[in-house]
Amino acid sequence: FLPGLFESFSLCCWRLENQYRTAMSQAASDRGDKLTAEGNAALNRTLIFGFGKSAKYEDAAEAFKGAGNAYKLASSFQSAGDAFLKSAEAYSVLDSTTDAVGSVVEA
Repeated sequence: FLPGLFESFSLCCWRLENQYRTAMSQAASDRGDKLTAEGNAALNRTLIFGFGKSAKYEDAAEAFKGAGNAYKLASSFQSAGDAFLKSAEAYSVLDSTTDAVGSVVEA
């Protein structure tokens, strides 16, 4: 009686844990998609007479960096690498070599 009960309990716990991981992974992937869209929107902002160029690239870099971290949580490593490389490109435009190198290392 007890061994069968233990196996049922163990299987139930495994299923719940698997469902939880799947849900968390999907949420992290959705967050990565949202942040990637925000980064692309920041890069596509039009500037009047070039004012706000640094803020534009700073916002994009931070959004892409956040997207990379979200994708890493979702175990979507190709997307994470792509996001970190976009972050590095934005940091390069800002002449922030330390942040750019850090993003490349994360990729």
